[in-house]
Amino acid sequence: MAAEVTCTRLLLDNAAPVVDLWPCAQIWLDPDHRAGVDALPLQRFRHPDGPYANLGPRSETIWLRVPIRTAQGPDSARRWFTLDFQPLEELTLYVSVAGHIVQQVPMGRFLPFESRQIPTRIQAAELNLPPGQDVDLLLKVRKQADIAVLLPIRLQTPQAVVQGESALQFWQGALFGLGLCLLAYAVVAALALRDGMYVWFGLFVLGATLFSMSYFGLALQHMWPNAPDWNVHATLLAMLVMAIGAMMFNDRALAVHRQAPRRSYLLRILSAMLAVMVILLLLGVVDESQTTIVLTLIEPWPILMLLPLLVHRVWRGERLALWTLVGWFIHAGALFVGMALHRGWAPWSFWIDHAMQVGATLDLIAWTIVLNIRSHELRLAAQAAELERDRLLTASRTDPLTGLFNRRGMVEGLQTLRQREQPGAIAAIFVIDLDGFKPVNDTHGHDVGDKLLVALSERLRGATRNGDLVCRLGGDEFVIATSGLRREDDADRVGDKLLACVAQPFALGEVVCRIGLSMGYALVPAAELDAERFEAALKQADGAMYEAKRAGKGRFCRAREGADRIDA
Repeated sequence: MAAEVTCTRLLLDNAAPVVDLWPCAQIWLDPDHRAGVDALPLQRFRHPDGPYANLGPRSETIWLRVPIRTAQGPDSARRWFTLDFQPLEELTLYVSVAGHIVQQVPMGRFLPFESRQIPTRIQAAELNLPPGQDVDLLLKVRKQADIAVLLPIRLQTPQAVVQGESALQFWQGALFGLGLCLLAYAVVAALALRDGMYVWFGLFVLGATLFSMSYFGLALQHMWPNAPDWNVHATLLAMLVMAIGAMMFNDRALAVHRQAPRRSYLLRILSAMLAVMVILLLLGVVDESQTTIVLTLIEPWPILMLLPLLVHRVWRGERLALWTLVGWFIHAGALFVGMALHRGWAPWSFWIDHAMQVGATLDLIAWTIVLNIRSHELRLAAQAAELERDRLLTASRTDPLTGLFNRRGMVEGLQTLRQREQPGAIAAIFVIDLDGFKPVNDTHGHDVGDKLLVALSERLRGATRNGDLVCRLGGDEFVIATSGLRREDDADRVGDKLLACVAQPFALGEVVCRIGLSMGYALVPAAELDAERFEAALKQADGAMYEAKRAGKGRFCRAREGADRIDA
């Protein structure tokens, strides 16, 4: 754990705004927690031989000594001691000159923000260093939670501290704003789409944002400055919430319950266990070390359970699974780096310390893409369902051969026809039967007969107005409902146009054939043209059509309402 002391006193350079103290730091471990600053065994201090600024998890009281020699001149005293690691329960800095303690500064996470000597996010103290003398900086550290003791200690000028903190606060503020925007997006989408996946995404966003704010001391500085003991709890709560949100988000995004219901069930059990840990931590039943152990044991399992399923779906070319896997790799990589740091395996550095925050941010971006893909897929599915519904509705209202309305379609269309008519308008209901269709069918076959019906349908559409209803009841029987007539004689002109549309022969490939029309029509006030009145008019027009056939075909007859006689 420690090596022989080889570093001489660190000579402070007035021109250097930042001086790294760790290379000359010496440590001594006090397992009994009894040693006082006046009775330290200085000869037993040794250089730590582990990763840079990382002593790993330690239950002992750690004494750290940095021997320095201050430079000459008034600028040598303008130094701040800084330590950028928040969760240290006990932290006290002593300045010793010639064996006498000349300054003592209490720090640590339990010290309210307003009681700090320098109100900054990091642990900081202004030192009164005499120029041109040998000085020992003594640091008493104790960490109770089962995570590494990280000691990135420096001497900095006030300008360097302000500059570094301003840059960090700017970027942390930007990430906090991003988190709030994504959280608002998740809430709005969850309410609008009624999709639980957005709830779990929002929970992950909330946990990631709270973790960044609490772990790096921003929450203690800006949110709860007088509740320092809550800060570490908030960090662990954020990690629990992140884990719950991540597991349930992946369960919903990948629809695990459909492909692997047992794995989905296990995911929900693990999420429930973490939810219980949240409650127990809030109630004070479990401490930080127990919570950390539970998180370490549970967090790898979702990835191990779902990775084969996810890889298989990526292999099939699913974009949603691909971006979920990207998020997983980022999340797993960040967790591994964070675990390596807090188990004492990795050196401290700015980016390693921020690995989990960077990983969570990239994870959020990847999962935002997953949400967009999911929304796009849902939108396409909704459009396909709407098209299918329209297709079925159209099929139920139209004749499959000609595309004209069937009886149901015509009855539904009557309402629109009636609503747009002005008072006093007349509607005419024509019943049409083809003359000479059966010989064509018998001579040339049903295919030619079907082509003839399709061609006739086009001519009937062309002979009527856009608002008129053209219907095929079946076989060679057609019905036309035309409205907007001002006089009864207007219906005769419509009949003439319909007869004229079959005056020319039909060219059906190599077959040319002629047919005629026998028609009967009945007149109805357009405002009274409901389904019941339509059926009555249809019967009257049908009778008139048969009268036209008896009268010689190729003509139309009119039925008079309320009379047994039909005028031709």
